[in-house]
Amino acid sequence: MNHILNLEMCRTNLEMIQQTLDTKCPQEPSQIMEHLNELASIIGLCAQTNASYQYHYQTKMNELLPIAMKMKFPPSLVKDYAMSCMAELASEVKLIERLGASIVHKIDALRSMLSYEKQERFATNMQGVR
Repeated sequence: MNHILNLEMCRTNLEMIQQTLDTKCPQEPSQIMEHLNELASIIGLCAQTNASYQYHYQTKMNELLPIAMKMKFPPSLVKDYAMSCMAELASEVKLIERLGASIVHKIDALRSMLSYEKQERFATNMQGVR
């Protein structure tokens, strides 16, 4: 079974992950839980997409570095040449890495919101008991 996604699928996933992260979540516990579930469900997809992007990046580097060497670029410029030939791919690699970190941060933030809402409801209920 091949776990490496093609670039088209990587780009589709990148867009979907970005849209999910951009979704604002109302401060309603049930909606927070729903959004937490959404985020948790894309962690694996983000990891697979990241690994696939890394594969495509390394494959492209392995193609471009020998070309740069044949063109007799100085060693200090060989990698720069390769990077300039795949600027979009390099940017997407960075983006998927950052999106993976963003998922974790947003999950933490939503958990804090959920705790806050729980504490607020507890305080409200305690005031009604007095």
